[in-house]
Amino acid sequence: PIPTEIGMISYIKHILLNDNNLTGSIPSEVGLLSYLARLHLFTNMLNGTIPTEVGSLPNLEATFNLSSNVLTGTVPIELGMMSNIQRLDLSNNRLTDSMLHLGDSTAFTYLNLSRNDLPSFLLNKSWKDLETLDLTYNQIHQDVSLNLTDLTSMKDLFLSNNLFYGSVPNEIRSLVRLEKLHIDRNNLFGTIPDDILSLVRLRELKLSHSQQEKRCFYGNGIGNCDVLGDPVCCNGDNGEKICSDKAGIGFEDFYMCLSPGLGGAIPAGFGNTPYLEVLELSNNFLTGNIPPEIGT
Repeated sequence: PIPTEIGMISYIKHILLNDNNLTGSIPSEVGLLSYLARLHLFTNMLNGTIPTEVGSLPNLEATFNLSSNVLTGTVPIELGMMSNIQRLDLSNNRLTDSMLHLGDSTAFTYLNLSRNDLPSFLLNKSWKDLETLDLTYNQIHQDVSLNLTDLTSMKDLFLSNNLFYGSVPNEIRSLVRLEKLHIDRNNLFGTIPDDILSLVRLRELKLSHSQQEKRCFYGNGIGNCDVLGDPVCCNGDNGEKICSDKAGIGFEDFYMCLSPGLGGAIPAGFGNTPYLEVLELSNNFLTGNIPPEIGT
């Protein structure tokens, strides 16, 4: 374990303990090290929560990395107030916070929260300099619309392997610098919006579905469902009957009842994306012809 006495090394500037097998929790006494510029604790076996005192360190450099540990609980709001931090990496832990605590820091350019157990995520409109957002491999269950309109610096948006539902948001067209868009292996439905092909810098587009499961999604709105049945059954876009495993649901409780997967035609216009290198559309319900410009 990291000893609590570490807080007595008043003038230390660099603590580099990454890539070891350290156990125990991060001592709150780290917050006493006002001269600390570099704190590297990634790739260990540290557990417990992230101490709020870390957010009071005024001289930490641009990157703060606690990835690849066994950290749990919430992300302290103080981390969102660290004006010097541009790159925050908390990936590969066991965080279960809803991520409502990252504050209004406008400095973030890179935010990696992948491979945790997050159930939801709130994207802050003040992160106008954010270039990379990685939320892959969580348990995020919410509409895929994330208020993306103001995040015009975004280059890499990774949302794969979650429980996002809804249609691909049209506001993606405002992300004019976007190069990588990964929304695969979620519960998306609807069609592929033509606006995606206005992103001329796009190099990777992943919209595959993991498998053609049958699900009903709950929330606001009404699907094409027989709510009097037990279980409740619905008709999906592909004509299959979908039955929920939850009985007694009222009509107003439905969001949509569909077999997850994108339908309709593959939009024309791939000639507008000259840098496209990766296109993944597997396990959907796409129809029609493959646009000829894909092969040019």
